[in-house]
Amino acid sequence: MNTTSAPGSVVVGVDGSQAALDAVRWAAVEARSTQCPLSFVHTLEWPLVSYPVPAGLRANWTQEMHEQGRRWLQEAQEAAEFAAPGIQAQVHPFTGDPRERLLAEAEHAYELVIGSRGLGGFAGMLLGSTSATVTQHASCPVVVVHGQGDTAGPVVVGLDGSTASEQALGYAFQAAARAGAVLWAVHAWDDLGVLHSPIAPAEALPVNEIEAAGYRMLAEQLASWQEKYLDIVVERQVIHERPAAALIELGRQARIIVVGPRGRGGVARLLLGSVSQAVVRHATCPVVVCHGNPHD
Repeated sequence: MNTTSAPGSVVVGVDGSQAALDAVRWAAVEARSTQCPLSFVHTLEWPLVSYPVPAGLRANWTQEMHEQGRRWLQEAQEAAEFAAPGIQAQVHPFTGDPRERLLAEAEHAYELVIGSRGLGGFAGMLLGSTSATVTQHASCPVVVVHGQGDTAGPVVVGLDGSTASEQALGYAFQAAARAGAVLWAVHAWDDLGVLHSPIAPAEALPVNEIEAAGYRMLAEQLASWQEKYLDIVVERQVIHERPAAALIELGRQARIIVVGPRGRGGVARLLLGSVSQAVVRHATCPVVVCHGNPHD
């Protein structure tokens, strides 16, 4: 019960929900593509109750919950085999706080994959509060799966010139290379405070200059990566729109969206925590929130 996933694994949180099975399917294909070990983690968490629970009843609950966890892990194995025939997965049942377990797994994982929502109640390992905690605090890339995305679509990456978006860019190039996909490099900008300021009305803003600066920033940030990945087709987009809204809309055509956990702030605040969390909540394709250095 205290085993952990092999270092460098693609680790998936399993809770019996359809969203978790979507995460399993995505992760199985990802593990095969990256040639990483695949690990399933299920965490048994006791419900919080305000009345004493008889010992015999508690024992029966524990046994049934463990049995159900084993059934869910078996379902996950079957789903992975269907998505990526021949894939083998390690299975790890735990007891405790799902958030603590997932964050512990993230310390040595290649990436952590979770569903966008869970079952609720004491079995709800992948509830919104858990996914929010994990995407904010994990030490490896976290993939939140909303269905499978458009598997023929581009990899979309949000950029703002920050270190965090540089990490996202490294992940995005690697993902595009493995899939043979086009890469959309996106810089979105919007500053409602300036737009509505009485001393700087919208018509006085140098929009063309801001767009030109955005394209220069993209060119500078992409230069070294494009030299490394010569075969990747890169399309640059500078969009005058709220960053989260722009990425969510582009995600309707994408296989994945890749973002950093935070960004510069100000006009270039593409990857602030609030933006990445909005994309995680509302995108219709898998979203990767990159922590740490790009894997190479």
